[in-house]
Amino acid sequence: PKIIQTHNYSSASNVAQKVTNWQTLNAKVLQKLRIPLQKDEISVFAERKSDSLMIDFLRTLRFKLSAYEPIYESDLASGRDKRLQAQKDQARLRTAKPVNEARRSTTSRNESDNASVTSEGAMSAR
Repeated sequence: PKIIQTHNYSSASNVAQKVTNWQTLNAKVLQKLRIPLQKDEISVFAERKSDSLMIDFLRTLRFKLSAYEPIYESDLASGRDKRLQAQKDQARLRTAKPVNEARRSTTSRNESDNASVTSEGAMSAR
């Protein structure tokens, strides 16, 4: 999801850097999702000591993210709808005639209609 900013994390093969990455994830993401990790859990995850603890955490995380997903999707849909509407508005502006040009064409059409009526009236008066 967009709440995870990957530029905050570096690839790590040593335990110290893994701990730092988990601490960053805990502070920036897990706190917001209300599933913070304790220091001892972070060190267990970084050192890969307990698979069962990791599986339990991942199940909880999956549950929390599924609850977050409708909010995230609605934000995406809202942004997508706004972008599409802006694109439609831009296309409409590109194809629309300026107001003055539309008035000129209507005025010239009315003037030609008036001229033909006047010339017909002059001919019938003869």
